Amino acid sequence: MAMKYLGETIDIHTGGIDLAFPHHENEIAQSEGATGKHFVRYWLHAEHLLVEGEKMSKSLGNFLHPARSLRQRLQALRPAIRTRQCSLSPPA
Repeated sequence: MAMKYLGETIDIHTGGIDLAFPHHENEIAQSEGATGKHFVRYWLHAEHLLVEGEKMSKSLGNFLHPARSLRQRLQALRPAIRTRQCSLSPPA
């Protein structure tokens, strides 16, 4: 699929560190065996994000959704914001 959309040689291929071996090794063998060309110029493998000392994953339910996290933080701040707004109001 990658070759269909990106050509026989890809400039940058990314993935998690857990995919470096054997997944990406297999991709290299299959692609270069099929084309005879260099498959990827640069590999970027990222480490895992940790949440409370564990790898972040959907299966553990400890993943963060940026928009949801921001909304929850803003909602948590609303009482403090209202209190400040009320204290700044002129006396009636």
